[in-house]
Amino acid sequence: MKSSFKAMNRLPELQSAASKTNIKKSIHNMNTSHLYFCVPSAPPAASDSSPNPAVSNQPRATASRPSAWTFLLSLLVGIFLLCVTGRNASAQTFPLFVTNSGNNTLESYTSAGAGTAFSTSNLSTPEDLIFDPAGDLYVANKGNGNIVKFTITAGVLSSTSTVFANVTGAFGLAMDSAGDLYVGSNTASTITKFTATAGVLSSTGATFASSPTAPKDITFDAAGDLLVVAGSGISKFAITAGVLSTSYSAFTTSGLLFAFGLAIDSAGNVYMSGNSDSGGILKYPSTGGASIGSEEADQYMDGMAIDSTGNLYYTASGGSPISKDAAVGGNPGLTSDSSFSATGVNSPQFMAFTPTPEPGSAVALAMGGAMLLARRRRR
Repeated sequence: MKSSFKAMNRLPELQSAASKTNIKKSIHNMNTSHLYFCVPSAPPAASDSSPNPAVSNQPRATASRPSAWTFLLSLLVGIFLLCVTGRNASAQTFPLFVTNSGNNTLESYTSAGAGTAFSTSNLSTPEDLIFDPAGDLYVANKGNGNIVKFTITAGVLSSTSTVFANVTGAFGLAMDSAGDLYVGSNTASTITKFTATAGVLSSTGATFASSPTAPKDITFDAAGDLLVVAGSGISKFAITAGVLSTSYSAFTTSGLLFAFGLAIDSAGNVYMSGNSDSGGILKYPSTGGASIGSEEADQYMDGMAIDSTGNLYYTASGGSPISKDAAVGGNPGLTSDSSFSATGVNSPQFMAFTPTPEPGSAVALAMGGAMLLARRRRR
C-alpha cells in the first residue's frame, strides 16, 4: 500500500486536504480481490448572502453538472485503480478445461465434476493450455507441432479453433505480465517466445533460449521468473531489473523420479507433480530449494490447477483421472485427496480454470461516476 499512497499524493493541485483524507481512507479499506473507492465531492460553491427577491421564492436546483475538477479527479482515480489491480488480477473459476491427449479432445468440467467434450477442433495430442488476458484460450498440440487458439466473443468461448503458430514438439505454455507467450518444445528442448504489442499477440515467434532436456510444464512465478519442469525437478530463468535471463539454473534440490506439472498458490509456494514409486506432489517455498511438503497420490500424475479458494486439482494417467486436494487455510492442504470426476477422459494431461477478470479502470470509473451523480442529486 506504500506505493498506493505515493501515487495519490501526487495530486496536491487537484484536491484539498480533506479530499486526500477521504481517498486514503478508501484505499485503506481495499482488498486484493475487490476494490472500492469514494470520489470526494467538489468544493462547495461560495454562497451569496445578498437577498434576491426575484428568485427567493423559486425552488433550489437539486442537481448540477459535475465540475471539471471532479471529472479529472475521477479519471485519475480510475487510472490509479488500474495500476493497483493489474492485468493479471482474476479469479480462477469453473468451467475447468482439461486436455485429453488420448482422445485428442478438450474437455470442460462443472464445479460438480460433470464433464463434456468441448472440442476436437485441430487437436492432436493436446498438452498444456492457457488463457490470455482477453479470455482467448491457447492449446499446445504436440502431435501437430502447433499452437491452436479458441477465441472468446461477447463472453462466449468458441469451440472451433484456428492454428495460431507452428512450434515443433509444442508442450508447455506460459504467459508473462506483458502478455508475451512462451512455448516449451518437448522435442527440441527450446523455449519460443511470441511477443504482444498493444495487446495483440504476434503469431511469429523467435527462439528465446535453450531449455533443460525435454521440458514439460512451464509457468511464471509471482516474481516474474520462468519455471520449467524437466527431468526430476524444476529449473528457473530468473528476471533481473525487468529482464528475463536466457540462461537457467536449478530451482529445486529435491525432486521426483519423473516430474511433469506445476502450480503456484496464492502465497507463492510452488507445487510439482510427477511420477515416483508411488506418485506424488512436492511443495516448495517461493525461493526453491528442498521441498517443504508432499503428498503421495496416484502413480502417474500429470497437470495441476488451483482454484480461487485454494483447492488443488490434478490429473493422473493411473487411478482416478481427475482428483481434488482440499484447501487448508486458503491454500492446498496436501493432506487428503478425493475423486473429482472420471467423466470423458482416458489420458488427461493439463488443466486450466476459466479466468474471471476483476473490475478494471472502466468499471471503476463507472462506479465512481454513478456514486458522484447520486450524491449530487441528493443535495
